[in-house]
Order: sequence, then structure tokens, then C-alpha cells
Amino acid sequence: MKILLTGANGMVGQKIKEELAGIPQVQLTATSLHPEIRPLATDYRFETLDISSATHLSDIVARHQPDVIINAAAQANVNACEQNRILCRHVNTEAVIDITHIANRYGIHLVQISTDFVFSGQRTDYSEEDIADPLNYYGMAKKEAEDYIMEHAKRWSIIRTILVYGYVPGMNRQNLVTWVYHALKNGQSINVVQDQYRTPTLAEDLAQACSQIALHTKEGIFHVAGKELMSVEQIARRVAQQFHLDAGLITPVSSAWLNEPAMRPPKSGFNLMKAEKMLGFIPHSFQEGLTTLERQLHHN
Repeated sequence: MKILLTGANGMVGQKIKEELAGIPQVQLTATSLHPEIRPLATDYRFETLDISSATHLSDIVARHQPDVIINAAAQANVNACEQNRILCRHVNTEAVIDITHIANRYGIHLVQISTDFVFSGQRTDYSEEDIADPLNYYGMAKKEAEDYIMEHAKRWSIIRTILVYGYVPGMNRQNLVTWVYHALKNGQSINVVQDQYRTPTLAEDLAQACSQIALHTKEGIFHVAGKELMSVEQIARRVAQQFHLDAGLITPVSSAWLNEPAMRPPKSGFNLMKAEKMLGFIPHSFQEGLTTLERQLHHN
């Protein structure tokens, strides 16, 4: 099976690359906007790709003729998306529309990674059938991409996930867990929101689910996330506890006090029954995830 992966330099993209590159029956072409950050010793190809260029994208697809495209590329900085809506839509919506057209042309199965931010965050058991109603522009752009895929793509999957955390050496963008870890390790005081609730997702779990969907061309929407609902403050304190860092440096604040450019859903969690049944998805506990992260950090 030939698989083309976009966004391969991002944390999730790197985890998907690790997952797929070691499978003998997979011919993987990993792509990203910039040169590869962390090459692997396994057999795969890497090429630079600007997904916002339909011409560049079409050329690479025509050359490699993949059976599946996994789109892990995104502008995922929620505040930046709110402040630069043109760029946000360019990457998160318009590029996905181009990918959909190209996938249709060659009969390719498209796997799109999406987000819980397509929901307003009033529930902790959102199912795949629930109606999306985003609060911020990032969520709106991702919803528009989802809607286009569902209406126009011939073969497709959408994977929604929540607050992904993990670690890869040389990563250029922090996630909540690594941000808390590095800040506390350096003795920095941090303000952490106490009235937003999430079910954090280990990057390896998401990568494994993406791989299962790609390898078996499972179609439809899938909710893939952790199971434990915690406030962001609770998550930060769990990180401090795991790594024996000073939790006294953590100051709980409200969303209103933080006053970020983009509104966040107050709480979000997923019903995971479909992923459990169709993918065999069983997420690690947050404790298991932190233990994995600790091992990776110390190994590096």
C-alpha cells in the first residue's frame, strides 16, 4: 500500500511516520513544508510539500500515486487563526479542498485529521453524529473542511481528536504537557486555566488510530481521544507530580481573566464506542501517557 503523509514534521505527523515507516507492506512518502526535522532509519521517502500549492500537491500525487493520503498538516495555533483568518482558512480549508479534488481524480482515500473545536464544548460525550457548532475561527475553518470532504470526497475518513500531547526530539512547537514540563523545570511561574476541561490524547494513540484507518481504509468520522476528563489546571498539576516539579509555580486563572483572542470550548469529551468497535482503539490512561513521555524525555 502506498501512503502519502502531509505535515510529517509536526508532532502528530512524526508519530504517524514512525508508525507507518516500519510496516513492510507500506510504501510511505512523508512530506512537510520544511526539510525533514528527524529522519528515521527505516525505509521511506521524504519530500518537501506546500499543501497550499495545488500545483505542487498535484505533482507529488501524480508521481507517487498513493492509495491513501493522510493530511496531518494544519495551522493549529488557535489564537493565531483568530488573528490571521486568511492564513488559517488558506491552510485549514482551502488546501483541504484542493487535496479532496486531487484525491478524487486519482481514486485516493483521504484521511483528514480534525478537532474537538468543531464543537462548542457543552458536553463530554460528543458522538460522530452530533452537529458541529464551533466557537472560534480555527474550529470554523476545520468544520468547513470537514463539510467539504463529506459532501464531495469519494473515499474519506475524518478523525477528530482532543488536546494531543507527546514528545519527539527537536520538536519546534510545544503542546500543553511539554510546555508545563519545560516551564516548571526552568522555575518559571505559569498561569493555567481552571475552567476548561479536556480529555488529553497521547500522540501515539492518535497515530495508531490514523494508521489503522489508512491501512484498512475505514470510512466515515471517528472520534479518537483520551477518556479522562480533567481541567487544564488538573492536567498541569499531574505533570508537576509526575516529574517531581514545583506545583506552587502554577497559578489557576479563569478563561475570562486569560482573555485570549479565540474563545475555547468550556469542556469537551468524546464517545469513543465507534473507534473502539471498528479500530480496536483503547487509549492509554493519562498516567500511562505521562510515563511514556518521561521515558522519552530521559532517553533523549
